[in-house]
Amino acid sequence: MKMKVIGLTVLLIVAAVAHAQSQPLPLHLFISHTIPTPGFYRLEWEWVGERAPPGSVQFELQESTDENFSGPAVMYRGPDYAAVVTGVSNGEIHYRVRAVKMPGGPQFSNTVTVTTAHESTLNRDKILATILLVLIMGWFVRRLSRQ
Repeated sequence: MKMKVIGLTVLLIVAAVAHAQSQPLPLHLFISHTIPTPGFYRLEWEWVGERAPPGSVQFELQESTDENFSGPAVMYRGPDYAAVVTGVSNGEIHYRVRAVKMPGGPQFSNTVTVTTAHESTLNRDKILATILLVLIMGWFVRRLSRQ
């Protein structure tokens, strides 16, 4: 008889774990711009399929250059449902958010990956130099045609 009870307990635990893994994440993280302005964008999050828990909820937004979030940096901690990110260097950065101090423990949202590429100053300088050269050459041509 004891064997059946242990087997049933194990079966219930496995079913509970499988059910928890099939549940959608309670928070959805997204970027508010389809194309992030180089080094500046806004991240927002919302509750999915359920109402926000009562009382004040604190959120923690994490950032990492590693998609597995080994050693993430906390970018924001507070009650807001959005955060503006500025001063980002070129590259790929991963974000996730969670509600902290919640019953049942915090669960992370989906991961959002942002790729930032700033305009090359070298290309901009080449364009400006070309425009300046055309203007100077036009000035010389006009001066020579007057003589």
